[in-house]
Amino acid sequence: MKKRKVDIKIDNQPLALDRILKGGVYIIPKYQRNYRWTEDNWEELIQSVENGHENFFGTLFLMNIKNRNYYKYEVIDGQQRLTTINILIKSLELIIEDGMSKGLLKKSNRLEDCVQDLYLCRYETRNAKPIPRLTLQELENAQQEFKEIMSMESIPDSIKSLELKKNEIESQINQLSIEVKLTTTNLKEKKDKRKTLPKKSNSIDSIDKEISNLQSKINSFKIKVKDLRDSKRRLIQSVKSNKTLIKAKSITQKNIYGAFEYFVKNLKSKNEKDLLQFYNNLLDKQFLIRMETEDQNSVYEYFKSLNATGVQLAISDILKNNLFQYLGKSKQNNEKVIASFETIIENLGKNSLNLDDFLLNSINSRANSLEIATSLGIKEKPINKDNLLRAFDLILSDYHKQTKEGSKKLVSELVCDANHYIKIAAPGKNNNLKLTDEVFYFYNILRHIVPSKPLSFLLASSKKYNTKKHLEITKLATYVAVRHAIMPSRDMKTLEGIFFKARKALHSGTFASIIDSFKKATAYDLKKSEINKDRFATWNWSNSQALAINCLVYRSEIIKAPKNTNYYSELSAEHIMPQNPNKETKKYWHLPKILNINTKAKSNKEIYSEFVFQIGNYIILWGGDNSRLGNKPFTSKRNIYKNYPYKHIKRIAEKSDWTQTDIVTRSNQIYKLFELLRK
Repeated sequence: MKKRKVDIKIDNQPLALDRILKGGVYIIPKYQRNYRWTEDNWEELIQSVENGHENFFGTLFLMNIKNRNYYKYEVIDGQQRLTTINILIKSLELIIEDGMSKGLLKKSNRLEDCVQDLYLCRYETRNAKPIPRLTLQELENAQQEFKEIMSMESIPDSIKSLELKKNEIESQINQLSIEVKLTTTNLKEKKDKRKTLPKKSNSIDSIDKEISNLQSKINSFKIKVKDLRDSKRRLIQSVKSNKTLIKAKSITQKNIYGAFEYFVKNLKSKNEKDLLQFYNNLLDKQFLIRMETEDQNSVYEYFKSLNATGVQLAISDILKNNLFQYLGKSKQNNEKVIASFETIIENLGKNSLNLDDFLLNSINSRANSLEIATSLGIKEKPINKDNLLRAFDLILSDYHKQTKEGSKKLVSELVCDANHYIKIAAPGKNNNLKLTDEVFYFYNILRHIVPSKPLSFLLASSKKYNTKKHLEITKLATYVAVRHAIMPSRDMKTLEGIFFKARKALHSGTFASIIDSFKKATAYDLKKSEINKDRFATWNWSNSQALAINCLVYRSEIIKAPKNTNYYSELSAEHIMPQNPNKETKKYWHLPKILNINTKAKSNKEIYSEFVFQIGNYIILWGGDNSRLGNKPFTSKRNIYKNYPYKHIKRIAEKSDWTQTDIVTRSNQIYKLFELLRK
């Protein structure tokens, strides 16, 4: 097949932002990703402008839309940069206008250009309605929020009030710091005077009282400073969470408003000279290479070439582009498809899940995943990220041979997959999931011990089987995964192979064949396992391993606990004998309690470290209790333990002390319970 020529015009040299912004009107098409720049990106941009050096700011790839009166472009690549620049210039405009109105800034041609909106809008005539230089996509309400910022005539009161509050707090801290220094100097003088007085002087009591008062005053000042700094920290945190302008619902909304607030707060303190210098550096020393085409097909070729040459475009961006390429002429249907895809992105983002990882697990969970892999030249292996796009291309091509709405069909399937995937991969984020929801209990164990390996298998199972059968499968999968993950010589590739075979059995075999594949995997692990009684009891376990083991062996107690006690996601592994006892508690957690141990060959520190990480020294508590107990003596800890609805923790609370003998005994008990799970 003859390769199609890509018709792209590239400017001979980079163009400064001044020329770029005045050179046309820009539209972000709907197949582009939403605004995702965050504070790290904003900070990098500001620093780049402030250093005053000429800076290559990246590329701008445009599709020329024929327009009789002015240049109009669709932004194919560079939308994040353009959006950020527009928000930054709007922030500058409001700051400059505010400064001029208060007489803090003198008028200049360049500053007035900014105030007059020349870089943000285009005017046909003096009295004509302005045309925005940049229009965002409508998805995620981005266009509405962007318009709201661009139409602002002054800095919002929310930002002003926060700035005033912050400045007030800083002023109070500075004043108190001065008071501390002065009082400390006075205290030193009094102490020096005290040293010169005779032992039987009548003035000693009086000066001691002064010294005491001064010390109390200093302590009081320090407490006030700490409280003020805490208030400032909370204030800054509220700004970072983007709650000052709007209760944003989407990531895009938060990022757009967050960028605006960040720029206003960081630039507002600049004086006239620095502000003008920053403005000039931004427009004259930030450069972009402009690439342009008039051919729609060149756009799709460009995306594919970017991906092929290693430019960091997310797989999801390419897939979105491919979906758009296959869409028909119905604007309404197209918007619905793209909106559905954006909903997937949004829901995954809310649960801190990666879209590309989801797409990979989704395609491997499909009943025809093995056939797709074979078509790509992959034998007896799951599809990976290197061939993920090719796999989706095959599906899209096949769907569009069957129906004109092939893209819609694929996105509908992805929406369904995403609903299952979020529950499996991020069960702790779903506040409606209780401990008594047993399947989610196992999801959470897997999340702690092997978060990624079983996902595609469990996704396939959740789609194929009813709740009862899926629970049985999940239970077995969890046991196999935990057993494998705690082996000293564990190999994650072997675990991948186990779940790959299980997935093959799920797609092509019976329910019984899936169960059998896990039993064979368990038998194989047992044959080569290094987990005997002694090894299990004396091994140094990590927090995640200990949490998974405890949750497995005491599952029946935890699941039967009252619904309103807590969510599983809040459980954490607690060292009964603390990992690092502090000075206050070292006297309690002393080593003479050790019984029947030869201490001659080892130091006390070595002996302590051996026992503190043994499985018998771990219990599971709710997160708040874990941090609250910390390094406290056992007598204090057991008062918390006895309030738990779990029998195995209540038994620990009944003990008068916690020694190394107790740890050894409990480690052996847990081993017996763990071994019973495979029967």
